[in-house]
Amino acid sequence: MRKENQQSLKNVIDQVLKSNSKLSKGLLRMRILDAWKEVAGEMIQKKTLDVYYENAVLFVKLDSSTLRAELMHQKQVLVERINHVVERQVVKEIVFK
Repeated sequence: MRKENQQSLKNVIDQVLKSNSKLSKGLLRMRILDAWKEVAGEMIQKKTLDVYYENAVLFVKLDSSTLRAELMHQKQVLVERINHVVERQVVKEIVFK
């Protein structure tokens, strides 16, 4: 039986995230980085040296110039896939280094 002042755990977590933008942004960053891993796959992950997200741009440092050139041609598809996984339009650009 639920008391009047009780709320679902989801509602409480949503309220905490809304009231703490720093926490919300950190969780979003984690979701984006996890989405990169999912979208890129194991082979590309092995060639990835660093990944970070800032101001709607995902920066990916690779150890292969050949792979970097190949991924440059797939940028828009990768952006769309990442945003699909995250379920928000948060990545506008990917920069490969």
